[in-house]
Formats: sequence, structure tokens, C-alpha cells
Amino acid sequence: KINLRQIASVGDARVTAVHKMLRRSRRHGFGVNLADVVPGIDAFGMALMDGAGSVFGSITVAVPAQSAPGARVAAMESLLRTEARRFETEQQALLVSAG
Repeated sequence: KINLRQIASVGDARVTAVHKMLRRSRRHGFGVNLADVVPGIDAFGMALMDGAGSVFGSITVAVPAQSAPGARVAAMESLLRTEARRFETEQQALLVSAG
């Protein structure tokens, strides 16, 4: 809630944009910002989970916005899921070797 108060301090339009981004992200199951917060920039993000299902980090990709982002969402989801699994596997291996 503190973050929304900070966002609101720069205007109601920004709060509306963040809510739009959150709804879209929840629908897709990963972070999807289609120039909602920063005009001209699309950003995509995914949590990195450890073996216990806790978040230990995240990965994000930001790119110039495009006029037809639908195909980009699917491509970014595939890319982020692949890389997230790779990071998660490497993190598990590091924990085991440090064990």
C-alpha cells in the first residue's frame, strides 16, 4: 500500500496504469507491462523460485514498445520461463554444492 501512495503522489493516471498492468500480469501469470507505466517501454518479469517454492529473485526484460505486442507477450513468456528454470536449477546446484 505504501507503494501505491507513492505512485498516487505523481497522479491518478499513474495509479490507473499500475492497476491495469497488475490485472494483465495476473491474467498472464507473469509481469506484463505494455507501456503502462513508462510510455514507449514494454517490460516483462518473472519470479525465480527456490526448491521450497519461495522467491529468491526475479528476471526482467525491458524493450521499446511495439504497435502489436500480442505476439511479443507469448514470446517473452517462453523466454522468461526457460531462463527462470535455468536460474532455478543453477541456484539449487549451488546450494547442494555449498551444503
